[in-house]
Amino acid sequence: MLYHQQPKKQLSKIATFFREFDLLTDISSEDQAQEVLRRSARLIHTLLSYAFLDTCEISTVHDFIFLHSLNIVTGQDHSRIVRVGLICHITPFVSTFEELVSTYFDKADQEYLERTLSYPEDLNIKINYKWADNIPYRIIRTGPKAIRIDCLDSSFFTVKFPLQTSDLLVLFSAMINGRGVLYDDIDFSSLQPNEVKFLNYTEEAKRYGLDLSDFSINVSEPESWNVITKRYSETIG
Repeated sequence: MLYHQQPKKQLSKIATFFREFDLLTDISSEDQAQEVLRRSARLIHTLLSYAFLDTCEISTVHDFIFLHSLNIVTGQDHSRIVRVGLICHITPFVSTFEELVSTYFDKADQEYLERTLSYPEDLNIKINYKWADNIPYRIIRTGPKAIRIDCLDSSFFTVKFPLQTSDLLVLFSAMINGRGVLYDDIDFSSLQPNEVKFLNYTEEAKRYGLDLSDFSINVSEPESWNVITKRYSETIG
């Protein structure tokens, strides 16, 4: 059954979502604050799972990696703010998550209940996570009413070719968070043109920074990608 009746189309750009919530107002104790944080994390992960169920109905990709930010920052008034972010190449996943978050926080309770009424009440979500920014997670459906979300964060990552778009996101996380990357037994003669471009790109990005708009996603096959930037034309080619 299609849980959401207005599926979002796959686009050629990596999709992003970011929002902050002041959920720790009027907290009188540290125990109370920790309970609010646990409930907040549980809510966000439930909404991610709902978005994934919708995505499975309209996409051929049912096992992929996304970058997720779930962190606490201090506001200018010294309040503590929960920061939520999502980066993924599967457009329906990001756009549906954004819509669900907006429905929960910005609309009436009744509208949220109606929006989520068709999701399984006994949905089994297994997840391990950490409070940090731009962490890679793998999401997979393990049964009709079962979803597993695995945190893939590590002090360093081993890369093997060929690279799917999901693999790129892991490397993006490493670049952003300063993790080590080990390229395992590269046979340069067997690399695809886009992979050669990417290796050049990573060197230039050390100086100029990472820009998600430098990458294009194959709309009909989202795990396929290309480097499209013109900024490094002297190096990439």
